[in-house]
Amino acid sequence: MLKYLYILISLVFVCGSSSAQSRQKIEGLVIDYLSSKPLKDANVSIKGSVLKNVNTKADGTFSIEVPSAYGTLIISYPGYQLKEFPLGGQQKVAITIVPENVYIGESTVNLPYGNVNEKDLHGAYGVVFNTNDRARDLGELLQGKVAGLESNAYSGTPGEGVKYNLRGIRSLYTTNEPLIILDGVPVYNPIFKASVSSGNIYNSLSDVNVKDVESVTILKDVSAAGIYGSRAANGAIVITTKGGTNGKTFLDVSVQAGITTRFNELPMMSSSEYLPFLSGRLYAQGLTAQDIQARFPFFNLNPTSSEYLKYGNNTNWQREITQNALTNDFYINLRGGDATSKYSFQVGYNDAQGNIREVSANRFTSRFNLDFKILKNFKAGTHISFSRTEKNLMDQGFDEGVNPLYLSLVKPPITSPYIQKSTGVNSEFFTEPTFDNLSNPMAVVKGVKNNQKNFWIMGSVYGDYSFNNSLSTKAVISLDHRSLEEDRFTPAIGLVPLNSDPRFDRTSVQQIIGYQVLRFEHTLSYNKQLSAEHRVTALAGYNAELASASSIYGYSRHSTDDAFQSLGDGTRVLANGSDDKYHNMAVFANAEYGFREKLFLKAGIRFDASSKFGENAGGLTIGSTPFAVLPYVNISWKLKSEPWMNAYTFIDELTLRSSAGKTANQDIPVNARYSLYNKAFYGAFPGLAPTSMGNSQVRWETTNSYNGGLDISLFKKALTVNFDYFNTTTDNVLVRKLVDGAYGQGFYWGNEGSINNRGFELGLGTIGYFRKVRWTLGVNLAKYNNKVLSLPNGAVIDGVNGYQSIAKTGSAVGLFYGYKYLGVFSTSQQAAASGLVSDMGTVAKAGDVEYEDINHDGKISNADRQVIGNPNPKLFGGFNGSVSYKNFDLSTIFSFSYGNDVFNVLRSKLENGAAYENQSVTALSRWSAEGDIAGIPATAYGDPLNNRRASSYFVEDGSYLKMRALTLAYNIRQPYHFIRSAQLYLTGYNLLRWTNYSGWDPEVTVGQDVFSRGYDFGNVPQSKTFMLGIKLGL
Repeated sequence: MLKYLYILISLVFVCGSSSAQSRQKIEGLVIDYLSSKPLKDANVSIKGSVLKNVNTKADGTFSIEVPSAYGTLIISYPGYQLKEFPLGGQQKVAITIVPENVYIGESTVNLPYGNVNEKDLHGAYGVVFNTNDRARDLGELLQGKVAGLESNAYSGTPGEGVKYNLRGIRSLYTTNEPLIILDGVPVYNPIFKASVSSGNIYNSLSDVNVKDVESVTILKDVSAAGIYGSRAANGAIVITTKGGTNGKTFLDVSVQAGITTRFNELPMMSSSEYLPFLSGRLYAQGLTAQDIQARFPFFNLNPTSSEYLKYGNNTNWQREITQNALTNDFYINLRGGDATSKYSFQVGYNDAQGNIREVSANRFTSRFNLDFKILKNFKAGTHISFSRTEKNLMDQGFDEGVNPLYLSLVKPPITSPYIQKSTGVNSEFFTEPTFDNLSNPMAVVKGVKNNQKNFWIMGSVYGDYSFNNSLSTKAVISLDHRSLEEDRFTPAIGLVPLNSDPRFDRTSVQQIIGYQVLRFEHTLSYNKQLSAEHRVTALAGYNAELASASSIYGYSRHSTDDAFQSLGDGTRVLANGSDDKYHNMAVFANAEYGFREKLFLKAGIRFDASSKFGENAGGLTIGSTPFAVLPYVNISWKLKSEPWMNAYTFIDELTLRSSAGKTANQDIPVNARYSLYNKAFYGAFPGLAPTSMGNSQVRWETTNSYNGGLDISLFKKALTVNFDYFNTTTDNVLVRKLVDGAYGQGFYWGNEGSINNRGFELGLGTIGYFRKVRWTLGVNLAKYNNKVLSLPNGAVIDGVNGYQSIAKTGSAVGLFYGYKYLGVFSTSQQAAASGLVSDMGTVAKAGDVEYEDINHDGKISNADRQVIGNPNPKLFGGFNGSVSYKNFDLSTIFSFSYGNDVFNVLRSKLENGAAYENQSVTALSRWSAEGDIAGIPATAYGDPLNNRRASSYFVEDGSYLKMRALTLAYNIRQPYHFIRSAQLYLTGYNLLRWTNYSGWDPEVTVGQDVFSRGYDFGNVPQSKTFMLGIKLGL
């Protein structure tokens, strides 16, 4: 197949020839963007022509002969950005060029298959340049800056990274995140989901040092991302790291130090509030005064009694286990080069404490980029990076047993972290669990070991040979190797053993996960200016990937002592592992045609195959191998280049564009096509048991996309507008197909269903200056409407940690699914009149919750569940701005989300009252007596009517506006001795937040799939950080 593509390209383009045309004379003026003053000695040349260059005169004017009035001039000047100016039929022009340190959206973007000026990106793109190295990670660099890109942090735990989502939700069980491309190499499966530390997700992208990054380009529509085929259904994020320079050597040194303050405490009961609350609960439980005094000897404490030291406390557990956390960051970047080579070497180290005591993360990164010319027509290069990250983690989120943050909320305040020698004098020994049967939060943070180490080596080597000025070929070999090692030990002192079973104390867990991709790619490129009016570029190539993923897991229990913490010190409970391999291959071609630099046509196609596809998957079958066939087209029209637009001098740029095509998602389980078995025992006899049911027809999800866009710039960039409308439909959605349990499995993977996403993106920007004051302002917002068009049986219900969401035909994906809260029965008469009973047969009484009985059978059961909330935002985006005066600059970034719901699971636990835990102060407003009008039901031991079931009562508005960052900087831009430049700055992160949400943070991200969106299980929230930094250029 590749052979015929190459032949086709050769026949079409090698035969192209320049048409002879009469030369025309162009007169013009080159001026500075900021001062509007003319520039002397600016070089003016003709793109794709060998005609003579000229320099501007003292008054900034020039005169040059061109082969066509529809060609493109190139203007260069030291200290200014290179400028390409389409003539558009004009014979007299005024051209503005921009200083290097001023960003106006006309910088060169480095893409995997070529470099291009931003304004010549013919598709839906978003570009972010890392101009000041102030962001702490990639997520912060992108948050609030790109229309249509959601970037939500997993938690406030250092180094966890963010979850990205672009233009809606297309899949139920495969990834919805964009493809990540790092220095031209796709980074697959960056998320390690199954950490042994509950609630923690390892995102290897957090190991990319953001200071290494030069730019990030977001590929949104099918014409931008389509060349990546079955990886590009969710768009792509292209990360380009810093390369070398020509002629000079630069050394940049950056040092940062900061503090992350404690997050705000949730209002929990004090001892004076907790004791009466507990007393009422105990009497409601049916205990007598004698029973209470015998089992709970702290209601009438004598200060001289032995129990007083144990229970006469008012402990603020949140305060005990949290801290102000310190952060340090050091970075060095050495760049240089000459006529034959360019190099860049970067080293960075980051050390960050967490707001939970004993939680920390430190990271070492290094990167070396080298490009060199071996022969006149042959060049080569390499990109090599290494990172090592070590973290000390704690459980967070839903799991409660040894989750220090959750325990700090529910541990009774009358207890103490340490055994007291005397009033106010602590010993070094932790207190043990008592009547509450809850672990000591301080014993958890001090005793539980959760050590995680990650190593990431990524490298690529390329060779590029040019046959002539138009035709070249390139070969790239890359390796992506990642490993994750986790070691966990849970001691016995101060902790409740698993399931309160003493045989499961002192547990050890070890896990090693490995992932590796070896990739080879070969391309042939053609770039020809056929004439002054016609330009053609083309690319064809193929790639092959060999991937492997392995895991080893071990679990043991009941070691001899807390000092014996290794896996071999306890009784082995479980030891298993996996070793999966798969391979992919693709053939692709892309061609672009430009007419008079105003009309651009683009078309491409990609053929993708994978060992994950079933042998009967369909598509195009070559031999016995099924291929996904994914074509795409784009047309762009630069109206400003039309001669009739010359009269509208206030318009800088005006472009219309449209694209359509197909992409796909091949992120299906590796072994979905196979029926697999594992060893098992049937009584005393060994045998095999099915572990998965295969499907020979399992295939990729196919997304059909359309995008229409408008780009306009007015009044010398005083206003820029970028608008896009998109409509995508994903077919062959991967679902779990249910089967009879007699087969040994409950489901197999199949393709059935369709999901539509449509919406718009709007970006507004302005750049201005007045004398020595410069300012920029950017605003972006986006909206998508997500709708399920079809699914097996009309709906799929799934969830996380016992909470369920639903995707059903005609509605959005991932809606909260539960019971509709109508209120609390104020009187016994109201409860009796309802006639309601629980699904366990318990009769409703005064103080119980009234739920909507959908089927009117008098029983609140699963049949009464309905949609109770939508985690998808109605509108989201951000805005950023900066003001500069002389050597000072002030910049800020905001992001917002509007109309999304959050299910506050943590609140449902803190208003529970089903056992002896401490509760939120809101529980003081519960129903407590006949006739009370209350929104919170009565507390009852064990919650017999299940008043805290998943209901609309716990669904809250999750809308928010956040100030992500605010920076004040002082810059020294003029060289001083050996210092080329210097910058001193103070940055505050997460300083302000406006929201009606009652929890810590409405920006919640639990997991990867759509059925976990919007649930707040109480992960560590993001907190304010203040960072002081200095950057020196030498």
